[in-house]
Amino acid sequence: MILAQQLKESYRLILGYIGTILLGLAVVLLLPLLSLIAFPSEIIFLKNFLIPSAIAALLGILLRQNLRYRKEVALSLKQGGIIVIVSWLLVMLISAIPFFMLQTMKPLHSIFEAVSGWTT
Repeated sequence: MILAQQLKESYRLILGYIGTILLGLAVVLLLPLLSLIAFPSEIIFLKNFLIPSAIAALLGILLRQNLRYRKEVALSLKQGGIIVIVSWLLVMLISAIPFFMLQTMKPLHSIFEAVSGWTT
């Protein structure tokens, strides 16, 4: 029973940190909207960034609830690895949404562009 409790706490910790990363992504996805100051005619692309940002923020808030009222805990190497892998996949998929919403790219091409944008 103790092992099950430790496993549950480990999952909560991992999900909480993934939520924190998704909240950061939500903010980063809003940064391109600053270009609207200089280029107001590009307002037609507003929804292409607001929707993915809202998705990331909503997921982030839901997952971040797992870290509420938690004491400071050191992550193990395995937990850190899981956080990195799952966060990387979610960030790439959510970041591909603006490309896909333009309706000029197929989903696979959108994901490729998102991955290349984050790794370059």
